[in-house]
Amino acid sequence: MSHPLLPVGAQTYSKARAAYPANAPEYVDMAIGAHIWGSDGRVYIDCVSALGAILLGHQHPDVDEAVRAQMTLGNASSLPTNLEGQLAERLVGMLPGADWQVRFAKNGADVTSAAVRLARAHTGRDRVLMYGNGYHGAQDWSMTQPPRNAGVPAAVRDMTHFVTCHDLEDIADVMEETRPACMVFEAVVTADPLLPPPGYFQQLRALADRWGVLLVLDEMVTGFRCGLPGAVTQYGIEPDLICFGKGMANGYSTSALVGRREIMQRVERDVFMSSTFGGEPIGLAASLATLAVAEAEQVPVRLADTGLRLAASYTACARRYGLETRLVGYPQRVVMRWADQAQRQAFLEALVDLGLLCPGYINLTLAMTAPNIEAAIAKAIDQAMAAVVGLSVADTSLLS
Repeated sequence: MSHPLLPVGAQTYSKARAAYPANAPEYVDMAIGAHIWGSDGRVYIDCVSALGAILLGHQHPDVDEAVRAQMTLGNASSLPTNLEGQLAERLVGMLPGADWQVRFAKNGADVTSAAVRLARAHTGRDRVLMYGNGYHGAQDWSMTQPPRNAGVPAAVRDMTHFVTCHDLEDIADVMEETRPACMVFEAVVTADPLLPPPGYFQQLRALADRWGVLLVLDEMVTGFRCGLPGAVTQYGIEPDLICFGKGMANGYSTSALVGRREIMQRVERDVFMSSTFGGEPIGLAASLATLAVAEAEQVPVRLADTGLRLAASYTACARRYGLETRLVGYPQRVVMRWADQAQRQAFLEALVDLGLLCPGYINLTLAMTAPNIEAAIAKAIDQAMAAVVGLSVADTSLLS
């Protein structure tokens, strides 16, 4: 039962009881590699990966060593550390071109909101576009729709406009009508991860240029998972501002806003973006270590290889058991879609019983690419689908 002093029972809605199968553990007691130890005394393969904040696996030794080393040097500092410049160089070095600057913060909402403020200042406009099924943090400008938009002033709500995901005609019409400062978007919308049609991002860039709109790419989930540094290079996107977070520090709190120099220079003149812990050294050290491993181990490629094999296994199991379910998204982060919601619930509960903490998606990590972990996930998927159609584990051999 959730703690009575905690509304919702967790500090993040997506970690609350309502987000998981009913038989999932209530708390996590420990996390190492691809596994978590639940408050129910059981060990699970962690398919959630802290909502994507874990990229390499829990307690990756290189990251933890970098954190321990930085702890001996201190954390909260009275002046900047050279880690800020080192991490900025690492991020810019992953991007095409050289005309970028970087600003650090702690959460995704910090940098998406700073991007919107910069875009408004740079264009002299107030309105913002985003997909109707998108999410970009808890700040007022993005939380304008029900059910949890109470407390957001009506005037602020009126400045955010919504467009249909990947519908270029709708986007063009709304851009022409509203003349927004920017469009904030994910390359693959986390809540509904359907891949855009070929040429979409190039056409979106052309529309933005036509109406003088800045493109703000939210890479919280795709960053360092689907590519290095993310979807921006994987799909050839040309944004004006890019927001990174989550997996960039393998579970430590660091986010980054990377933008074109002419826009970012406004932070020195007339746009305020400053926080006590924006340059917190432990988070920056963790991020430097994470990105070094991600490059050396070719993490996005290895995650994609594992994801493609799991997707093929999932599809084969669904066909074998006659179930209407499929995977959507990209190989490094697959989302399960079911035609029958009762079957979906039974499947997810069966996965928990079999030792997979899975709320309907898998955020792959480097630790999960180990052959034994990949095989265990595939086996659990097979046995959970068998349970949905009423077969015991022993019975499944009859269908092979």
